[in-house]
Amino acid sequence: MKMDFRRKLLTGVAATALIVLVGAGDARAQAPAPQPYSFDLFLQGGRAFSADNTTPIGQLFTTHQILTADSGNGWNGKIGGSVHFMNVWSAHLTYSGLRAKNTTNTPNFHTTAFPLYSVLGGGFVGSPGIGTSWNREVVKTTTRADILDFQAGYDIGLGGGIRTTLLGGLRFGSFNQETDATLFSFAGAAQATDKRHSRFQGIGPTIGANVAMPLPVAGLGVEGSVLAGALFGEVRSSTAVTFTPPTSPLLPRNFSKDHVSPNVDAELALTYTMPAPGAVLELAAGYQVNFYGGVRDTANGASIFPAQHFGSTTDDLLYHGPFARLKVRFGAPAAPPPVTAPPAPPPVAVAPQKQVFIVFFEFDKSSLTADGRRVVDAAAAAFKTGKSSVAIAGYTDLAGTQQYNLALSKRRADTVKTALVRDGVPAAAIDEKWFGKQNPRVPTADGVREPQNRRVEVTM
Repeated sequence: MKMDFRRKLLTGVAATALIVLVGAGDARAQAPAPQPYSFDLFLQGGRAFSADNTTPIGQLFTTHQILTADSGNGWNGKIGGSVHFMNVWSAHLTYSGLRAKNTTNTPNFHTTAFPLYSVLGGGFVGSPGIGTSWNREVVKTTTRADILDFQAGYDIGLGGGIRTTLLGGLRFGSFNQETDATLFSFAGAAQATDKRHSRFQGIGPTIGANVAMPLPVAGLGVEGSVLAGALFGEVRSSTAVTFTPPTSPLLPRNFSKDHVSPNVDAELALTYTMPAPGAVLELAAGYQVNFYGGVRDTANGASIFPAQHFGSTTDDLLYHGPFARLKVRFGAPAAPPPVTAPPAPPPVAVAPQKQVFIVFFEFDKSSLTADGRRVVDAAAAAFKTGKSSVAIAGYTDLAGTQQYNLALSKRRADTVKTALVRDGVPAAAIDEKWFGKQNPRVPTADGVREPQNRRVEVTM
Protein backbone atom coordinates (compact mmCIF):
# COMPACT_ATOMS: atom_id res chain seq x y z
CA MET A 1 0.00 0.00 0.00
CA LYS A 2 2.89 2.35 0.82
CA MET A 3 4.50 1.76 -2.58
CA ASP A 4 1.18 2.26 -4.34
CA PHE A 5 0.67 5.54 -2.47
CA ARG A 6 4.13 6.82 -3.37
CA ARG A 7 3.59 5.84 -6.99
CA LYS A 8 0.33 7.82 -7.13
CA LEU A 9 1.94 10.82 -5.46
CA LEU A 10 4.95 10.89 -7.80
CA THR A 11 2.68 10.43 -10.82
CA GLY A 12 0.51 13.42 -9.82
CA VAL A 13 3.52 15.65 -9.16
CA ALA A 14 5.24 14.63 -12.40
CA ALA A 15 2.11 15.22 -14.48
CA THR A 16 1.63 18.69 -12.99
CA ALA A 17 5.28 19.62 -13.53
CA LEU A 18 5.12 18.43 -17.15
CA ILE A 19 2.04 20.57 -17.88
CA VAL A 20 3.66 23.68 -16.38
CA LEU A 21 7.00 23.13 -18.17
CA VAL A 22 5.38 22.45 -21.56
CA GLY A 23 3.24 25.58 -21.20
CA ALA A 24 6.25 27.68 -20.23
CA GLY A 25 8.29 26.28 -23.12
CA ASP A 26 5.48 26.99 -25.57
CA ALA A 27 5.28 30.55 -24.26
CA ARG A 28 9.02 31.06 -24.78
CA ALA A 29 8.84 29.59 -28.27
CA GLN A 30 6.07 31.95 -29.31
CA ALA A 31 7.61 35.09 -27.83
CA PRO A 32 9.50 36.95 -30.56
CA ALA A 33 11.16 39.29 -28.07
CA PRO A 34 11.23 40.00 -24.30
CA GLN A 35 7.74 40.99 -23.21
CA PRO A 36 6.47 43.32 -20.48
CA TYR A 37 5.01 41.97 -17.30
CA SER A 38 2.70 43.09 -14.50
CA PHE A 39 2.08 41.74 -11.04
CA ASP A 40 -0.48 42.01 -8.27
CA LEU A 41 -0.80 41.33 -4.55
CA PHE A 42 -3.98 40.55 -2.64
CA LEU A 43 -5.27 40.06 0.89
CA GLN A 44 -8.57 38.29 1.62
CA GLY A 45 -10.47 37.45 4.80
CA GLY A 46 -13.89 36.19 5.78
CA ARG A 47 -16.10 34.03 7.97
CA ALA A 48 -16.06 30.24 7.84
CA PHE A 49 -19.29 28.46 8.75
CA SER A 50 -19.07 24.71 9.28
CA ALA A 51 -21.42 22.54 7.23
CA ASP A 52 -19.93 19.12 8.04
CA ASN A 53 -21.98 16.51 9.84
CA THR A 54 -21.83 16.06 13.59
CA THR A 55 -19.14 13.48 14.22
CA PRO A 56 -19.51 10.62 16.74
CA ILE A 57 -16.37 10.13 18.84
CA GLY A 58 -17.74 7.89 21.61
CA GLN A 59 -20.17 5.00 21.97
CA LEU A 60 -22.09 3.16 24.68
CA PHE A 61 -22.21 -0.60 23.96
CA THR A 62 -22.70 -0.98 20.18
CA THR A 63 -25.58 1.37 19.39
CA HIS A 64 -25.80 4.49 21.56
CA GLN A 65 -23.39 7.29 20.72
CA ILE A 66 -22.64 9.45 23.74
CA LEU A 67 -19.99 11.91 22.62
CA THR A 68 -20.27 13.99 19.46
CA ALA A 69 -18.19 16.82 17.98
CA ASP A 70 -18.59 19.40 15.23
CA SER A 71 -15.79 21.37 13.60
CA GLY A 72 -17.40 24.68 14.54
CA ASN A 73 -17.35 28.12 12.95
CA GLY A 74 -14.34 30.38 12.55
CA TRP A 75 -12.39 32.58 10.16
CA ASN A 76 -10.38 32.03 7.03
CA GLY A 77 -8.02 34.15 4.99
CA LYS A 78 -5.76 34.22 1.97
CA ILE A 79 -2.68 36.15 0.96
CA GLY A 80 -0.82 35.87 -2.31
CA GLY A 81 0.41 37.38 -5.51
CA SER A 82 0.77 36.72 -9.20
CA VAL A 83 2.98 37.71 -12.11
CA HIS A 84 1.58 38.12 -15.65
CA PHE A 85 3.78 37.56 -18.72
CA MET A 86 3.15 38.41 -22.37
CA ASN A 87 -0.39 39.50 -21.43
CA VAL A 88 -1.58 35.86 -21.43
CA TRP A 89 0.64 33.71 -19.18
CA SER A 90 0.68 34.05 -15.41
CA ALA A 91 2.06 32.42 -12.25
CA HIS A 92 0.21 32.52 -8.90
CA LEU A 93 1.33 31.75 -5.34
CA THR A 94 -1.32 31.69 -2.57
CA TYR A 95 -1.43 30.78 1.12
CA SER A 96 -4.84 29.96 2.63
CA GLY A 97 -5.53 29.46 6.33
CA LEU A 98 -8.57 28.43 8.36
CA ARG A 99 -9.13 28.49 12.13
CA ALA A 100 -12.31 27.24 13.83
CA LYS A 101 -13.42 26.29 17.35
CA ASN A 102 -16.51 24.68 18.80
CA THR A 103 -17.81 23.58 22.22
CA THR A 104 -20.83 21.32 22.72
CA ASN A 105 -22.51 20.66 26.07
CA THR A 106 -25.18 17.97 25.83
CA PRO A 107 -27.11 16.05 28.55
CA ASN A 108 -27.78 12.31 28.02
CA PHE A 109 -30.16 9.81 29.68
CA HIS A 110 -29.36 6.09 29.54
CA THR A 111 -31.14 2.87 30.53
CA THR A 112 -28.63 0.10 31.02
CA ALA A 113 -28.92 -3.64 31.47
CA PHE A 114 -25.18 -4.27 31.71
CA PRO A 115 -22.21 -2.49 33.24
CA LEU A 116 -21.91 0.94 31.63
CA TYR A 117 -18.79 0.91 29.49
CA SER A 118 -17.48 3.72 27.30
CA VAL A 119 -15.99 3.44 23.87
CA LEU A 120 -13.60 6.12 25.09
CA GLY A 121 -11.47 3.48 26.64
CA GLY A 122 -13.09 0.40 28.09
CA GLY A 123 -13.41 1.54 31.73
CA PHE A 124 -16.43 1.53 34.03
CA VAL A 125 -18.49 4.71 33.91
CA GLY A 126 -21.43 3.47 35.99
CA SER A 127 -22.44 0.56 38.20
CA PRO A 128 -23.39 -2.97 37.13
CA GLY A 129 -27.00 -3.96 36.96
CA ILE A 130 -30.24 -2.77 35.44
CA GLY A 131 -31.01 0.88 35.99
CA THR A 132 -30.91 4.40 34.60
CA SER A 133 -28.25 7.11 34.67
CA TRP A 134 -27.83 10.74 33.65
CA ASN A 135 -24.62 12.19 32.33
CA ARG A 136 -23.45 15.22 30.43
CA GLU A 137 -20.87 15.51 27.66
CA VAL A 138 -18.63 18.51 26.97
CA VAL A 139 -16.63 18.37 23.73
CA LYS A 140 -14.17 21.10 22.68
CA THR A 141 -12.92 20.97 19.10
CA THR A 142 -10.21 23.07 17.42
CA THR A 143 -9.74 22.86 13.64
CA ARG A 144 -6.83 24.28 11.66
CA ALA A 145 -6.11 24.14 7.92
CA ASP A 146 -3.04 25.50 6.09
CA ILE A 147 -2.87 25.34 2.29
CA LEU A 148 -0.18 26.48 -0.15
CA ASP A 149 -1.01 26.70 -3.86
CA PHE A 150 1.16 27.27 -6.92
CA GLN A 151 -0.77 27.79 -10.14
CA ALA A 152 0.21 28.50 -13.74
CA GLY A 153 -2.44 30.34 -15.76
CA TYR A 154 -3.30 31.07 -19.39
CA ASP A 155 -5.71 33.89 -20.29
CA ILE A 156 -8.35 33.50 -22.98
CA GLY A 157 -10.19 36.58 -24.26
CA LEU A 158 -13.85 35.83 -25.00
CA GLY A 159 -14.80 39.29 -26.30
CA GLY A 160 -16.93 41.92 -24.61
CA GLY A 161 -14.26 42.37 -21.94
CA ILE A 162 -14.77 38.83 -20.56
CA ARG A 163 -11.52 37.25 -19.40
CA THR A 164 -11.09 33.54 -18.66
CA THR A 165 -7.94 32.18 -17.04
CA LEU A 166 -7.29 28.44 -17.17
CA LEU A 167 -5.31 27.24 -14.13
CA GLY A 168 -3.20 24.20 -13.36
CA GLY A 169 -0.72 23.62 -10.59
CA LEU A 170 0.28 22.00 -7.32
CA ARG A 171 -1.25 22.17 -3.81
CA PHE A 172 0.12 21.28 -0.38
CA GLY A 173 -2.39 20.93 2.44
CA SER A 174 -2.14 20.35 6.19
CA PHE A 175 -5.29 19.77 8.28
CA ASN A 176 -5.26 19.39 12.06
CA GLN A 177 -8.15 18.78 14.46
CA GLU A 178 -7.83 18.47 18.24
CA THR A 179 -10.73 17.22 20.37
CA ASP A 180 -10.95 17.38 24.15
CA ALA A 181 -14.03 15.43 25.35
CA THR A 182 -15.17 15.07 28.96
CA LEU A 183 -18.04 12.95 30.28
CA PHE A 184 -19.60 14.29 33.51
CA SER A 185 -22.04 12.65 35.89
CA PHE A 186 -25.38 14.34 36.58
CA ALA A 187 -23.86 15.64 39.82
CA GLY A 188 -21.06 17.31 37.85
CA ALA A 189 -18.19 14.95 38.58
CA ALA A 190 -15.88 14.08 35.70
CA GLN A 191 -16.09 10.41 34.78
CA ALA A 192 -13.89 10.12 31.70
CA THR A 193 -11.82 12.28 29.33
CA ASP A 194 -10.69 11.66 25.79
CA LYS A 195 -7.96 13.73 24.15
CA ARG A 196 -7.38 13.05 20.50
CA HIS A 197 -5.46 14.60 17.63
CA SER A 198 -6.15 13.99 13.94
CA ARG A 199 -3.86 15.21 11.15
CA PHE A 200 -3.79 14.90 7.38
CA GLN A 201 -0.96 16.20 5.19
CA GLY A 202 -0.89 15.78 1.44
CA ILE A 203 0.31 17.13 -1.87
CA GLY A 204 -1.22 16.84 -5.31
CA PRO A 205 -2.26 18.48 -8.59
CA THR A 206 -5.05 21.02 -9.09
CA ILE A 207 -6.93 22.36 -12.10
CA GLY A 208 -9.47 25.17 -12.40
CA ALA A 209 -10.63 28.37 -14.05
CA ASN A 210 -11.25 32.02 -13.20
CA VAL A 211 -13.77 34.15 -15.14
CA ALA A 212 -14.07 37.95 -14.86
CA MET A 213 -16.81 39.93 -16.62
CA PRO A 214 -17.38 43.71 -16.61
CA LEU A 215 -20.79 45.17 -15.78
CA PRO A 216 -22.44 48.16 -17.53
CA VAL A 217 -21.60 50.39 -14.54
CA ALA A 218 -18.08 51.80 -14.85
CA GLY A 219 -15.57 49.96 -12.68
CA LEU A 220 -17.95 47.19 -11.57
CA GLY A 221 -17.57 43.56 -12.52
CA VAL A 222 -18.35 39.98 -11.56
CA GLU A 223 -15.66 37.38 -10.92
CA GLY A 224 -15.97 33.67 -10.23
CA SER A 225 -13.48 30.85 -9.80
CA VAL A 226 -13.38 27.09 -9.27
CA LEU A 227 -10.29 25.10 -8.27
CA ALA A 228 -10.41 21.31 -7.86
CA GLY A 229 -7.76 18.74 -7.12
CA ALA A 230 -6.65 15.71 -5.17
CA LEU A 231 -4.22 15.55 -2.26
CA PHE A 232 -2.15 12.37 -1.85
CA GLY A 233 -1.18 11.99 1.78
CA GLU A 234 -1.60 10.23 5.09
CA VAL A 235 -4.16 10.46 7.89
CA ARG A 236 -2.71 10.14 11.39
CA SER A 237 -4.63 10.09 14.65
CA SER A 238 -3.93 9.48 18.32
CA THR A 239 -6.23 8.96 21.30
CA ALA A 240 -5.53 9.08 25.05
CA VAL A 241 -8.32 8.21 27.53
CA THR A 242 -8.41 8.54 31.32
CA PHE A 243 -11.11 7.67 33.89
CA THR A 244 -12.09 9.12 37.25
CA PRO A 245 -11.64 7.29 39.49
CA PRO A 246 -8.94 5.40 37.59
CA THR A 247 -10.07 1.95 36.45
CA SER A 248 -8.64 -0.38 33.86
CA PRO A 249 -6.16 1.97 32.17
CA LEU A 250 -6.30 2.28 28.38
CA LEU A 251 -3.03 2.73 26.59
CA PRO A 252 -2.82 5.61 24.06
CA ARG A 253 -3.86 4.49 20.58
CA ASN A 254 -2.27 5.64 17.33
CA PHE A 255 -3.48 5.06 13.80
CA SER A 256 -2.30 6.03 10.31
CA LYS A 257 -3.27 5.17 6.76
CA ASP A 258 -2.66 6.44 3.22
CA HIS A 259 -5.49 8.53 1.84
CA VAL A 260 -6.42 10.52 -1.27
CA SER A 261 -8.44 13.65 -0.47
CA PRO A 262 -10.59 15.28 -3.18
CA ASN A 263 -10.93 19.03 -2.64
CA VAL A 264 -12.86 21.87 -4.27
CA ASP A 265 -12.72 25.65 -3.71
CA ALA A 266 -15.32 27.94 -5.32
CA GLU A 267 -15.80 31.72 -5.13
CA LEU A 268 -18.22 34.27 -6.60
CA ALA A 269 -17.66 37.99 -6.04
CA LEU A 270 -18.69 41.50 -7.08
CA THR A 271 -15.62 43.61 -7.90
CA TYR A 272 -14.91 47.33 -8.19
CA THR A 273 -11.78 48.59 -9.94
CA MET A 274 -10.34 52.09 -9.55
CA PRO A 275 -7.09 53.72 -10.68
CA ALA A 276 -4.49 54.78 -8.14
CA PRO A 277 -1.10 56.48 -8.49
CA GLY A 278 1.16 53.93 -10.12
CA ALA A 279 -1.30 51.08 -9.62
CA VAL A 280 -4.87 49.85 -9.94
CA LEU A 281 -6.96 48.91 -6.89
CA GLU A 282 -9.63 46.21 -6.93
CA LEU A 283 -12.12 45.73 -4.11
CA ALA A 284 -14.21 42.55 -3.99
CA ALA A 285 -16.96 41.13 -1.80
CA GLY A 286 -18.39 37.67 -2.31
CA TYR A 287 -19.12 34.18 -1.03
CA GLN A 288 -16.95 31.08 -0.98
CA VAL A 289 -17.32 27.32 -0.43
CA ASN A 290 -14.41 25.02 0.54
CA PHE A 291 -14.62 21.23 0.58
CA TYR A 292 -11.82 18.90 1.73
CA GLY A 293 -12.67 15.21 1.60
CA GLY A 294 -11.60 12.77 4.31
CA VAL A 295 -8.96 14.98 5.95
CA ARG A 296 -9.74 14.04 9.57
CA ASP A 297 -9.99 10.79 11.52
CA THR A 298 -13.19 10.66 13.55
CA ALA A 299 -13.63 7.21 15.06
CA ASN A 300 -10.62 5.36 16.36
CA GLY A 301 -11.93 4.81 19.89
CA ALA A 302 -12.63 1.34 21.20
CA SER A 303 -14.21 -0.29 24.24
CA ILE A 304 -13.43 -3.59 25.92
CA PHE A 305 -15.96 -5.17 23.57
CA PRO A 306 -14.09 -6.35 20.42
CA ALA A 307 -17.17 -5.67 18.29
CA GLN A 308 -16.89 -1.99 19.16
CA HIS A 309 -13.32 -1.66 17.90
CA PHE A 310 -14.16 -0.03 14.60
CA GLY A 311 -10.71 1.28 13.69
CA SER A 312 -10.38 4.59 11.83
CA THR A 313 -13.00 6.46 9.81
CA THR A 314 -12.18 9.55 7.76
CA ASP A 315 -14.59 12.47 7.58
CA ASP A 316 -14.87 15.61 5.45
CA LEU A 317 -14.49 19.31 6.16
CA LEU A 318 -16.99 21.64 4.46
CA TYR A 319 -16.94 25.38 5.09
CA HIS A 320 -18.70 28.32 3.50
CA GLY A 321 -19.08 32.05 4.18
CA PRO A 322 -18.70 35.64 2.95
CA PHE A 323 -15.35 37.28 2.26
CA ALA A 324 -13.79 40.61 1.32
CA ARG A 325 -10.65 41.10 -0.77
CA LEU A 326 -8.25 43.92 -1.61
CA LYS A 327 -6.02 43.54 -4.67
CA VAL A 328 -3.32 45.94 -5.86
CA ARG A 329 -2.19 45.60 -9.46
CA PHE A 330 1.10 47.12 -10.59
CA GLY A 331 2.05 47.73 -14.20
CA ALA A 332 5.21 46.86 -16.09
CA PRO A 333 8.45 48.72 -15.27
CA ALA A 334 8.42 52.32 -16.39
CA ALA A 335 8.68 52.56 -20.15
CA PRO A 336 11.37 54.72 -21.73
CA PRO A 337 10.41 58.30 -22.62
CA PRO A 338 8.20 58.41 -25.70
CA VAL A 339 9.93 58.99 -29.00
CA THR A 340 9.42 62.55 -30.15
CA ALA A 341 7.63 61.91 -33.37
CA PRO A 342 4.44 63.22 -34.86
CA PRO A 343 1.36 61.24 -33.88
CA ALA A 344 -0.03 58.66 -36.22
CA PRO A 345 -2.43 60.24 -38.69
CA PRO A 346 -6.07 60.08 -37.57
CA PRO A 347 -8.37 57.75 -39.51
CA VAL A 348 -10.23 60.71 -41.08
CA ALA A 349 -7.06 62.07 -42.66
CA VAL A 350 -5.43 59.05 -44.22
CA ALA A 351 -2.69 60.02 -46.63
CA PRO A 352 -2.71 58.51 -50.10
CA GLN A 353 -1.16 55.08 -50.38
CA LYS A 354 -1.64 54.50 -46.64
CA GLN A 355 -4.05 52.42 -44.59
CA VAL A 356 -4.94 52.80 -40.90
CA PHE A 357 -6.34 50.06 -38.67
CA ILE A 358 -7.49 50.84 -35.12
CA VAL A 359 -7.50 48.17 -32.39
CA PHE A 360 -9.57 49.12 -29.33
CA PHE A 361 -9.03 47.77 -25.79
CA GLU A 362 -11.04 47.33 -22.59
CA PHE A 363 -10.37 49.66 -19.66
CA ASP A 364 -6.94 49.01 -18.10
CA LYS A 365 -6.49 45.91 -20.28
CA SER A 366 -3.81 45.07 -22.85
CA SER A 367 -5.22 41.77 -24.14
CA LEU A 368 -7.00 41.56 -27.49
CA THR A 369 -10.76 41.29 -27.66
CA ALA A 370 -12.41 39.21 -30.35
CA ASP A 371 -13.00 42.39 -32.42
CA GLY A 372 -9.42 43.47 -31.90
CA ARG A 373 -8.19 40.07 -33.10
CA ARG A 374 -10.13 40.51 -36.34
CA VAL A 375 -8.67 44.00 -36.90
CA VAL A 376 -5.12 42.68 -36.43
CA ASP A 377 -5.79 39.83 -38.88
CA ALA A 378 -7.06 42.37 -41.43
CA ALA A 379 -3.96 44.53 -40.95
CA ALA A 380 -1.66 41.55 -41.46
CA ALA A 381 -3.53 40.60 -44.62
CA ALA A 382 -3.19 44.17 -45.94
CA PHE A 383 0.57 44.14 -45.32
CA LYS A 384 0.93 40.99 -47.41
CA THR A 385 -0.56 42.80 -50.44
CA GLY A 386 2.76 44.61 -50.96
CA LYS A 387 3.27 47.02 -48.06
CA SER A 388 6.85 47.60 -46.97
CA SER A 389 6.52 48.84 -43.39
CA VAL A 390 4.10 49.08 -40.47
CA ALA A 391 3.89 51.80 -37.80
CA ILE A 392 2.28 50.94 -34.44
CA ALA A 393 1.23 53.64 -31.93
CA GLY A 394 -0.22 52.76 -28.52
CA TYR A 395 -2.52 55.08 -26.56
CA THR A 396 -4.68 55.13 -23.40
CA ASP A 397 -7.59 57.18 -22.18
CA LEU A 398 -7.05 60.05 -19.72
CA ALA A 399 -7.75 58.08 -16.52
CA GLY A 400 -4.70 57.56 -14.27
CA THR A 401 -1.20 59.00 -14.32
CA GLN A 402 0.92 59.52 -17.41
CA GLN A 403 3.65 57.24 -16.01
CA TYR A 404 1.24 54.34 -15.57
CA ASN A 405 -0.43 54.99 -18.93
CA LEU A 406 2.92 55.05 -20.76
CA ALA A 407 3.53 51.50 -19.54
CA LEU A 408 -0.04 50.48 -20.40
CA SER A 409 0.16 51.94 -23.92
CA LYS A 410 3.44 50.07 -24.46
CA ARG A 411 1.85 46.79 -23.35
CA ARG A 412 -0.98 47.38 -25.83
CA ALA A 413 1.48 48.14 -28.63
CA ASP A 414 3.49 45.00 -27.71
CA THR A 415 0.32 42.91 -27.87
CA VAL A 416 -0.52 44.11 -31.38
CA LYS A 417 3.09 43.69 -32.54
CA THR A 418 3.21 40.12 -31.21
CA ALA A 419 -0.07 39.29 -32.97
CA LEU A 420 1.14 40.78 -36.27
CA VAL A 421 4.37 38.78 -36.09
CA ARG A 422 2.38 35.62 -35.45
CA ASP A 423 0.31 36.47 -38.54
CA GLY A 424 3.45 36.63 -40.69
CA VAL A 425 4.50 40.31 -40.57
CA PRO A 426 8.31 40.52 -40.13
CA ALA A 427 9.28 42.06 -36.79
CA ALA A 428 11.95 44.13 -38.55
CA ALA A 429 9.25 45.85 -40.65
CA ILE A 430 7.36 47.11 -37.57
CA ASP A 431 8.08 50.53 -36.07
CA GLU A 432 6.58 50.56 -32.56
CA LYS A 433 5.84 53.66 -30.44
CA TRP A 434 3.69 54.42 -27.42
CA PHE A 435 2.34 57.72 -26.09
CA GLY A 436 0.20 57.08 -23.01
CA LYS A 437 -2.39 59.83 -22.53
CA GLN A 438 -1.06 61.97 -25.38
CA ASN A 439 -2.98 62.56 -28.61
CA PRO A 440 -6.48 61.41 -27.54
CA ARG A 441 -8.72 60.43 -30.43
CA VAL A 442 -11.65 62.01 -28.58
CA PRO A 443 -10.56 65.03 -26.47
CA THR A 444 -11.83 64.74 -22.86
CA ALA A 445 -11.06 66.17 -19.47
CA ASP A 446 -8.30 64.48 -17.48
CA GLY A 447 -9.54 61.34 -15.69
CA VAL A 448 -12.33 60.51 -18.15
CA ARG A 449 -12.53 56.87 -19.33
CA GLU A 450 -13.22 57.29 -23.04
CA PRO A 451 -13.30 53.95 -24.93
CA GLN A 452 -12.25 55.55 -28.26
CA ASN A 453 -8.96 56.64 -26.69
CA ARG A 454 -7.97 53.15 -25.50
CA ARG A 455 -6.41 52.04 -28.79
CA VAL A 456 -3.46 51.03 -30.92
CA GLU A 457 -3.27 52.55 -34.41
CA VAL A 458 -1.64 50.42 -37.10
CA THR A 459 -0.53 52.46 -40.13
CA MET A 460 1.02 51.08 -43.31
